[in-house]
Amino acid sequence: MRGPKKQKNKKNIIMNLKNIRKTAKAGVVAVALGVAITAGSSAKAETLTALVYLGNQIFTINSSAPGTILTSVGVSGLQSADILVGIDYLGSTLYAVGSAGNLYTVNGTTGVASLINHFGPLNGLYFGMDASAAGIRIVSDADINLLLNASTGAIISSTPTLTPTTLNIDAIATSGSTTYAVDSIANTLGILNTATGTFATTGSMGYDVSGKNGFDISTATGIAYFASAVSSSGVDPNLYTVNLATGFASLVGIIGPGQGTLIAGLTVTVPEPGTT
Repeated sequence: MRGPKKQKNKKNIIMNLKNIRKTAKAGVVAVALGVAITAGSSAKAETLTALVYLGNQIFTINSSAPGTILTSVGVSGLQSADILVGIDYLGSTLYAVGSAGNLYTVNGTTGVASLINHFGPLNGLYFGMDASAAGIRIVSDADINLLLNASTGAIISSTPTLTPTTLNIDAIATSGSTTYAVDSIANTLGILNTATGTFATTGSMGYDVSGKNGFDISTATGIAYFASAVSSSGVDPNLYTVNLATGFASLVGIIGPGQGTLIAGLTVTVPEPGTT
């Protein structure tokens, strides 16, 4: 009886070895798939376009690795002595607002600006800009509340101004029909009712926000990005993601090499049709 038992045991060992190999192979595949899934879940990184404060220069970064500048170009074609104070994409068109009260479109690759219209003087030191289907919205720490026609640059409305006058709204971004805004003096995020000019605070952003900033919400991922120095007197720009439900800003990292390149505008880059 020893012979048959030995043969049976040998067969069982061989079968067990095969099962172990199958299990190991499945484990390797599962690990590989796990890596692929992890990579896919981190593929939310987006290209952001930033405007240099008082610099008439735009550059791009990756939202997950803001320390590397991808592209950089000076903006040309502006009206005499004009300085860009805000940028935002609407579809694949990059709009820009100049300090002299001019609305432009800008080629995000070449930096060439085309004047749409001179709409009038701008009041304020720091400005927030948002381009949406409603038009080009501009606010400032001087409580302006302008809405421009995106095609003609004509003023659709300039009232009501923001209230109370203690507000310092200098960053706005829209998601759907909601306009989110940042008060850089109170260091808070809230919802701005542009029809009434009133601001409802959502919560603290968790740090001393600089008025030199940029703000945008991705239409693709819903992620809210905010760029500013780590303090109101800071000289190096940082990228944050903002929790729109609480207002809290989470640091992603320093933008570029730092070194004093402050930001006056930030927008999620939308490629032109036919480009990647």
